[in-house]
This record gives sequence, C-alpha cells and structure tokens, in this order.
Amino acid sequence: MSKIRKAVIILFVSVLLVFVISFSMYSIDSLRIRKNTNPLFTFYTANLNDGGSKIYYGLFYQIIKWKPIDGQEKIETHYIINFKDPL
Repeated sequence: MSKIRKAVIILFVSVLLVFVISFSMYSIDSLRIRKNTNPLFTFYTANLNDGGSKIYYGLFYQIIKWKPIDGQEKIETHYIINFKDPL
C-alpha cells in the first residue's frame, strides 16, 4: 500500500470520527436541553437580554433556547448548516 493511499485512508477515518463524535455530542445536548437541563458539551454560551434566552455552541452545532418575556419557551437546534446570529 502506498504512502498516499494510507494518508487518504487516515484522513477519511479521522474526518468520519470527528463527525460521529460531533453528532453524538449534539444528540446528547439536544436531549438534555429538551429535558430542561444544561448541555454538557457546549464550549460557549451567549445570554440575551430578552427574558433569559441562551445560545449554546458545540462542535458543529448550535442550540438556542428562546425564553422571551411572555414566557413561551422555544428550542431551536442547528447542526452544521443554518447557524443563526440572533444578536
């Protein structure tokens, strides 16, 4: 097996592994946020001054927990595409 072929296989497996880990983290965090607990795998949280809304960012995903003044809670999740900037 040539060095180039080995490198391509290693690169492919690495990228696949990153996406599998990312999707697992996304699944766990979305389940936790729907159960009204804080996500485990987010690395940045932004708070909005509209009644307590929070934005959670993870590896290739975004979770927005809208909590406007009227009290109607709404949850949005975005994986890889369609990230929103509510600020």
